[in-house]
Amino acid sequence: MPTPIGHSLAGYAAAKLTRVRVSRDDRVLFLYAGLLGILPDLLGLVLGVVAHVPVHGFSHSLVALVLVSTLLAGGATRSGFRFWPILLLVAAAYGSHLFADLLRPEPTAGAGEQLLWPLHVGYGLVHNILPHVPDRAGAGGTLAWLRIVGGLGVREILVLGPVAFAAHFIPPRISAR
Repeated sequence: MPTPIGHSLAGYAAAKLTRVRVSRDDRVLFLYAGLLGILPDLLGLVLGVVAHVPVHGFSHSLVALVLVSTLLAGGATRSGFRFWPILLLVAAAYGSHLFADLLRPEPTAGAGEQLLWPLHVGYGLVHNILPHVPDRAGAGGTLAWLRIVGGLGVREILVLGPVAFAAHFIPPRISAR
């Protein structure tokens, strides 16, 4: 899986590509879209602890994409935001996580994203664009794991950084308020 750095950059780029204006200050969008980009992993961790479900199960599915996007857009309407522009923005940022996870090689045959959860079918691409972050226990200890993740973070910045930087200059067309 990509690191939180890669997911945050992908979330921001996807949110910018929707051309929805949330605030006059683009740092607000960067913060929220970055958090939305890592939300599937955070949700997966919480569900793993509370309900003992796999991290890449429900939270990494199209069902979760629709459900989370609808709930967050509905909640945002209470703060004066319009439903459809926020739904588009949230779905793009959350969906960027699922797409980024597809861009990594699977360490085991038959593994992959559970996009069609609850069906146990894993999807993934074979291209080595964003490498897999190894399990901490299998990476030779914490120090080795931190070196590997740090190296992957640099690669993700080199791959996704220019995309996020270019997306930064796309002017918004739709106001969320």
